[in-house]
Amino acid sequence: MTVPEELFTPESLLSLAGSATAVWIFTNVLGYLIGNAFNPARKWVAIVTSIALAFIGTRVVQDRDGMTYLVAFFNGLVIFLTAVGENTVLTAGSGGGAALNQDRGRGFLARWFD
Repeated sequence: MTVPEELFTPESLLSLAGSATAVWIFTNVLGYLIGNAFNPARKWVAIVTSIALAFIGTRVVQDRDGMTYLVAFFNGLVIFLTAVGENTVLTAGSGGGAALNQDRGRGFLARWFD
């Protein structure tokens, strides 16, 4: 087994798993740095970032037309829903993640939806 030299590559970032993970990391890092005041905006930042990454992915398409951008928009929604799923799985369960972060004022993981 060879160990990868990079965690993200342009190719992996344009995959569903890579894009969703990038959205999840970006949103939660901003939430950690800004604190609880950012919590209401997490889902909106995530969806805008997801759609932006999908539109960036259209740059690799040679003959872009209106359908390319429509597909990119829906791919952005798929990226968003995948990132939401990642976040939901990681903040569910014991209540330690999101519940404790609300009390401390700042945490990496917080629920994006009530």
